[in-house]
Amino acid sequence: MQSQTTFSLSFWVSASRKINNQVSVYARITVNGKRANISLQRKVIVSEWDSKKGRARGNKQESRPLNRYLDQVKNRIYKAHDELVKEKAFICAQSIKARFLG
Repeated sequence: MQSQTTFSLSFWVSASRKINNQVSVYARITVNGKRANISLQRKVIVSEWDSKKGRARGNKQESRPLNRYLDQVKNRIYKAHDELVKEKAFICAQSIKARFLG
């Protein structure tokens, strides 16, 4: 019998680490309450970030590529999770992060 796990993914910025009004974007993987953060090596202007949606605001020229990149990251993380499920491997936030990062 396999135990039930909870899995979620969110994107966030650390407003306390603001430099020149820009902040880094992070992905947070949560499995059964344990978290793993991944720096996405992307920056966004603080006022352009929508924390409720976890995306850049609007349809500006700067926002579209970032949101497209976030969609790609989301798909790759979900794919890594699905691969671990199919392999019947131990699923934790760190194992998904490791699979995502290669």
